[in-house]
Amino acid sequence: DQIIVVDDQSTDNSLDVIQKKLINITKAKVVVNPTCLGTMGALNEGLKYVTSEYVLFLSSNDYVEKGIFERAKSCITTAGAPGVWSAMVWVVDESGRHLHLYPSPVVALTDTFFPPDKCIRLAQKFGNWFTGTTLIYHRETLQKIGGFDIACQGLGDLLAALTVASIKGAAFSPEPLGAMRQHEGGLYWRTLTNLPRLDAILTRMENS
Repeated sequence: DQIIVVDDQSTDNSLDVIQKKLINITKAKVVVNPTCLGTMGALNEGLKYVTSEYVLFLSSNDYVEKGIFERAKSCITTAGAPGVWSAMVWVVDESGRHLHLYPSPVVALTDTFFPPDKCIRLAQKFGNWFTGTTLIYHRETLQKIGGFDIACQGLGDLLAALTVASIKGAAFSPEPLGAMRQHEGGLYWRTLTNLPRLDAILTRMENS
């Protein structure tokens, strides 16, 4: 329904490239942040312009596989408006070559809806069981919880997914329908490798 691109003060020619690609797409919008907000801040900025019922967020190192939207729409319709839908993802190298499946929990062998109480039990058992590249959120519920917590750095999207799932449930498809690019320097990598900051984030989550 919509394509929203947020330019977070990029320092290369990506803004020119995307504006040319979207020039004839009427439901596309480019938002240029006046100051750099960081990944989660940029996602929250983009969320302000979303009017569709569900929303998928992608960063510059992510991409999705063919068929993801048809599969998600079918699963969401069958589930009856869950809080989130997700699938599995590939880990790919910098050129986009598939390396292996991301080692996330496989919580069902067929398309499955989990009600909120089951989502809470899955979180207690596995911790996070979502993969950010394929996470499609119920827009209104995500906005009601305040969007993404910037203080949680690269874990902000996963915390939001766990929260939304605990309110409206979650649907899951056991097929790799997204790709996560493996490289040093990304927000997720920086969050997980900065142990003092990671410990502070986890303590904050525990106390909130």
